[in-house]
Amino acid sequence: MVTLLRRSNGLYWVEANSSGPAGKDNPELIKGGHSVSFLADNQAMRIISKRLFDITKNETYLNRVKKTSLVLSIVYNYDGVYLNDRDVWTNNAFMSDFTTEIVANPQFTDANADHLLSTATSIASKDVTDDGYYGGSWQGPTGSGCIWTARGSLPEQIM
Repeated sequence: MVTLLRRSNGLYWVEANSSGPAGKDNPELIKGGHSVSFLADNQAMRIISKRLFDITKNETYLNRVKKTSLVLSIVYNYDGVYLNDRDVWTNNAFMSDFTTEIVANPQFTDANADHLLSTATSIASKDVTDDGYYGGSWQGPTGSGCIWTARGSLPEQIM
């Protein structure tokens, strides 16, 4: 995965085909509702690299975690909140492991803890409907102004 999907800036492409990474012709396409990268995949790759470092003590793995973390704190920073870029219902798939293994780890002093807290606060205050459901636009708004609602992903869905 590192050989085929790792970008030069430390992020990872989300998918590939026989021609290589999908989206390579438009590498800057990282936005809510559509992206050539994926927050959850980047979190997973940091967790894998951190675990490989723990096993091998090879600094290459540690450096991968740090580089991806730095780039994510810039590219996925949407007014201090993580950008929900690709899949509204699965971007949190690795959040628990990411929080305990990366954010809470003193080896990694970067913007991830601030982004995580800001994201949680934003979801709780800006991405909740009057009925108590949470949508996919972590910075808000819910309803008709939300890109996820416009694409048919409703807060009332359960995955």
